[in-house]
Formats: sequence, structure tokens, C-alpha cells
Amino acid sequence: MNNKIMILPIMIFFLIGLVSAVPSLTAPISNSLISGSSVTLTASSGGLIAMTSCIFYAKSPSTSTTTYTNIGTGTNTTASATSISTTFDSTTLQDSNDYSIYATCSNSSTQQNSATNTGITINNTIPTAPVLNVSTNTLLNNKVTNYNIKGTVNDAKTTGCTYSIYRNDNPSDGSSGSATYSGSSCSFTKSFTTSLDNGNWYFEITASDGSDTTSSAVNILQVQIPSNTGGLPIGYKVTNTDKSLSIVKSDSLKGNGNTILIIGLLLVLIGGFIAWRKRK
Repeated sequence: MNNKIMILPIMIFFLIGLVSAVPSLTAPISNSLISGSSVTLTASSGGLIAMTSCIFYAKSPSTSTTTYTNIGTGTNTTASATSISTTFDSTTLQDSNDYSIYATCSNSSTQQNSATNTGITINNTIPTAPVLNVSTNTLLNNKVTNYNIKGTVNDAKTTGCTYSIYRNDNPSDGSSGSATYSGSSCSFTKSFTTSLDNGNWYFEITASDGSDTTSSAVNILQVQIPSNTGGLPIGYKVTNTDKSLSIVKSDSLKGNGNTILIIGLLLVLIGGFIAWRKRK
């Protein structure tokens, strides 16, 4: 029994020693901002005896670097050193605010991975303004479901985009949100299906790299969809019955037939009176 009691503290000490052997990434730290051509990368030994080298890896799900990529290697020139540092050029990576970085450190017999630092922002550039595919004052005079508006962006400087579109430049009469980003394109759709959608619609697309944003020009789409009368006199409409077209009076005016007749008679009487006066 006494032997078992003695072994337990030894095992606990051994496990603590294993945990402490894992190196830690001390630069850059999580949620930090880095930029420039000489960014310091540092890993502390954490108890990894005679650490000789560390390789640093980075990735961002919003950029082309979606898998961990080697961004630098540091070596230990002093046997008693407890950390290894090197530098890397952050401009070689695309700007974003969701980088993860970790280090793999080695000695003569083993290697250990550090914990991963996350939420690291690389910010060296600003996005290029999107170029819209719909020029300003474009006229739309027919019904369109899912009218597509697209902005061409610089993929190397973009990780996402948003859009806004408002009628008569009134933010309360329109919509905004995330645009669809793919390759060098950011796009969104808007339906214009009746004359109730008529008006001047102001729209723009904004590119983002996770830190900075740049907007396109604000263009205008002139929507002029004809009403259901198709240009006929008010109160009439075109119907399609048994595959033949006919023009009929709209239901909205059927109850007003007497009123229209009286107005017509009054106009005839007034016209006749004016003509009689002229003959005198």
C-alpha cells in the first residue's frame, strides 16, 4: 500500500513534465494585428529541452491560404536558449482578420506542436473598388425576376463583399446585405416584376478584406415597367379567353357607366353651345 502511495506523486510529476514540454507561440498572440515585411515569430520551449528549431505555419479560411502554410523557420544557436525567433514578410499573405498561426518545434529526438493562436489580422492593403456591370442610368422597362448586378473585384485584396440598393436614394425603401463573393466577382439579385417597382434605384457594392472596405460608384437603375393596361385608355385591359385576345372594360369602372355617360353628354352640350355663340 505504501509503495502505491509513493508511485502516485511520481506519476503526477511525470505527467506535468509532459504537458510543460509543449512549446508555446508567444508572437504573434491571438487577436493581434500584424503588418509589414518583417513580422516577428517567436516560440518558447515550454520545457522542451535543447530545442533546436521551430517551423511556423499560418492559414485563413477567407483567403487563398486555406491550409496551413510554412511562413518561416527559426533555429537555436545557443544550447541554453528557451525560445526561438524569426521574421516573415506578411505582405506575402492576403489581408484578412481570421488567421491562425502555430509552431512545430524540435530537439534532437522529438518535436512538439504549440497551441494555435487565432483571430490574427494581417492588414497591408485596402481593397480595390468594385467595377459594376450595370452602368448608371440603365433603363429597365420589362419584368425581371432576379435581376443580377455584379461588381468585378481584385481577388487578391478581397475576402468578402456587401451590397445596398435603395429607391430614390431612400434607405428605408430598399435592401442591403452580404453579396455573393466568388473569385473576382461580387453579385446580388433584385426582382422587378410590376409597375409598383418603378423608380430610380441607387445601388453599390462594397469590397472588404476583413479590415478595410472600398465601395464602388453609386449607379442608378431606371425601372419603368408598363402598367397592366399596356397603354390602353384607363379603365380597359387586355384579356385572353379561349386563346383569343379581347379588350374589355375593367371591373373597376363598370359601376361608373352612368357617370361617364352624363359627363359625355355635358361635354357635347357645352361644345354645341360654344359653336352656336361663335356663329352669332
